Amino acid sequence: MDAEHRKPGNSPADARAPVPPHTQVTPADLRRLLATESPQATLVLAAGRIRVEADSEAAAQALPVVTRTALAERVGAEPDDRALIMQAAELNTEIRMLGA
Repeated sequence: MDAEHRKPGNSPADARAPVPPHTQVTPADLRRLLATESPQATLVLAAGRIRVEADSEAAAQALPVVTRTALAERVGAEPDDRALIMQAAELNTEIRMLGA
């Protein structure tokens, strides 16, 4: 697949690219979480920003959104874009319901 037709978030390099601060879970966040090697990695909301934390102590200092293991159970190890979009929407709803 050439670069012109590649979708953002589909390459392994995208999983390691710097991410601007944001407050909503995106499919790219979920791809980054699934791409981590640590099974206890967690997507967290801290100081109004979504980020992936591989360190369980650092993750404990934030609001956990979903662990890598739980996400893989929900969408599989290699989900398609549609599954990630739906999962991101569901997680954003859960965050809103918590009042975060």
